[in-house]
Amino acid sequence: MDMLKIYSPSGQEKLLASYLAKVMENLGYDTSIDTVGNVRGLRGEGRPVVVLCSHMDTVPGQIPVRLDGDYIWGRGAVDAKASLAAMIAAGATMEPPQGHGTILAIGVVDEEGASLGVKHLVKERLQADYAIFGEPSGLGNITIGYKGRLQLKIRCSTVSGHAASPWAFENAIEGAYRLYLRLREILEALAPPSKGDRYRSVSVCITGIRGGEAPNVVPGNCEATIDVRLPPSIRVSEALRVVDDALKAFGMENSKAKVSRDLEESSEAFEVPEDSSLVQALSNAIEAILGTKPKFLRKTGTGDMNLFGMELGIPCVTYGPGESRLGHTPREHISIQEFLTSIHVYRKTLENLFNLSKP
Repeated sequence: MDMLKIYSPSGQEKLLASYLAKVMENLGYDTSIDTVGNVRGLRGEGRPVVVLCSHMDTVPGQIPVRLDGDYIWGRGAVDAKASLAAMIAAGATMEPPQGHGTILAIGVVDEEGASLGVKHLVKERLQADYAIFGEPSGLGNITIGYKGRLQLKIRCSTVSGHAASPWAFENAIEGAYRLYLRLREILEALAPPSKGDRYRSVSVCITGIRGGEAPNVVPGNCEATIDVRLPPSIRVSEALRVVDDALKAFGMENSKAKVSRDLEESSEAFEVPEDSSLVQALSNAIEAILGTKPKFLRKTGTGDMNLFGMELGIPCVTYGPGESRLGHTPREHISIQEFLTSIHVYRKTLENLFNLSKP
């Protein structure tokens, strides 16, 4: 509840990081705050090194923090301060084998923005053997895969003219939209939905468009933002080649229009095998604590584990308490019982991973 009371939208995590550094130190962690604002807590030494990572930032918008029966309400209750708090508690109440195990709990900044926190960890080549990312999956579910993503900005420029004679000019807004429709058709054909499986298909969505100079002028400039989600079968480089070929063909067919694109964000799809040691350690923990077998989730969104897992080659999963559908909404709340149970699951997973590496 203290964490929820500290408002921490992306870019304003400093106060929460300072608070967590003190709390983690009191719980027995060696703590530090790095140059971008990530807070880190270290316990134990030697390998394996298990990273427990969740984010401190939230989307904007405050929700009064309150208790209501079994529920705690507040911005970040689900996404994802409950996961971070549970990870810190689990690491603090579990003693790593002396000289043969390290717990590294990390609260990162800017996950809801440009992922500056995780990008910093990747840039410094953080050394770890396993990583669990805290995001709401529900107690009985493990997220083992996320789709990749491209964020493109396409531009169309033409010679503008008087709106009284639109037939005499190429409309840049209409041109940009035609280009978007073509890109959507070509990209989605790379991996169309099969039997409703959206995870293994490409999806394309226009998320913003801006253009026009005046109400009585045929627009000569337009830019549009396009969100592309990629399945594991398609790499970012392949999708970009298709985009560039389509832009070239469109430009040749529309000599009055000049088109270009910028790549604003990208991340590769990432999926960890179901039979990996990390997935099995977490699965066995869920079975031991809940008495049920977990369900494996492959999500159409994109998470920090994409970048971390692909760039560093570290086995990653995403797991945490809460219902993901409540994140980013005015109804964000977490079950206290679910939160407390997740601590036991995280701790049992740590035990399982350390047992795998006993000398």
